[in-house]
Amino acid sequence: MKCQKCGADIPEGELFCTKCGAEVQLVPDYNSVEYLMKCRENLEAKEKAYQEEIDRKMRKKYRKKKKKKHPLRIALVTLLLVMILSVLIICYILNKNNNSYEYQYDKALEAYENQDYENAAVYVERAIYLKPNDFDAELLSIEITLASGDTDLAIEMLKAFIYNHPDSDQGYKKLIALYEERSDFDAIKLLMESCKQDSIKEQFAAYICPDPSFITSEGNYKKMIKVELECPSGTTVYYTTDGSIPDQQSEIYGGPIAISEGTTTVQAIAYNEKGIPGNVISRSFTVTLAIPDPPKVDPESGVYDIGSKITVTVPAGCTAYYVFDDVADSKCNLYTEPVSMLNGEHIFSVVLVDENGKQSYPTTVTYVAQ
Repeated sequence: MKCQKCGADIPEGELFCTKCGAEVQLVPDYNSVEYLMKCRENLEAKEKAYQEEIDRKMRKKYRKKKKKKHPLRIALVTLLLVMILSVLIICYILNKNNNSYEYQYDKALEAYENQDYENAAVYVERAIYLKPNDFDAELLSIEITLASGDTDLAIEMLKAFIYNHPDSDQGYKKLIALYEERSDFDAIKLLMESCKQDSIKEQFAAYICPDPSFITSEGNYKKMIKVELECPSGTTVYYTTDGSIPDQQSEIYGGPIAISEGTTTVQAIAYNEKGIPGNVISRSFTVTLAIPDPPKVDPESGVYDIGSKITVTVPAGCTAYYVFDDVADSKCNLYTEPVSMLNGEHIFSVVLVDENGKQSYPTTVTYVAQ
């Protein structure tokens, strides 16, 4: 039997509940309100306890599942974080390398040594961008261009390199070598002429050709002259007298140059042993030759005895020519000694021709020999 008040079990023969002390009702009052409410409360309590038990078991089951899934989720999250961190690190490194001159230069040098000229050019271009006018990067860029076979571009790059680094003997050495391969000696001449560094000029003195000089002074002369030149040691000098520019196809200077009457411009140029030309130098010479004075004849015109002698005064450097009854010239009789007068009346004509071939006006004398 159960207590109607607290629901505890009541041993048989007891009149009061051993738990709550309530009087035992021997005949239950099934119809009382109190009893019905008590039963309802007991039922609700049991239902609540049952629901709580179900909830407890569900929570426990959920926690077990959660515990099972938690390590996998942590692993996935950890992996995702590692991946994100790796990407960030890679991006940082790439950005750092992309903006590092040393890295770009080293990669360019490595690619160049591996004959990967395309990538080498990309790296070295980036290096120069990061460090403009850098000596090593510009020089490496030129080497890469040469290795790629673009000599024309390499020459232009070397010109710019020398402009940026005028005291670099490496730039001059490489550019001169390229010009020599092409036998472009005029370009070497211009290169060395534009050089302002004495140390460079000394180092590459073999590529600088000195100019010849004129020993004979420029000017006007009244006699035939010969022009002399002084040739620098180790050079060959070429010259012209017809107004053309001398080169290695012109006359080689081997001694004094004879100048004829009139104005003559002598132009000369030297080439050294490497074939490098110097500068063209020129001088003008004007030769104006005077004709000799008419010769003096003795005696004067007149009447003389047959056999009388005619004497002509011949100045040094001149030759006299004579004829009777005509006009004398250089094709007439050569005067060497006094000439006898001819019988009767005759005209004696004589001219002088100097060492330059200039002929005087004739002297004429009339003689009557009886």
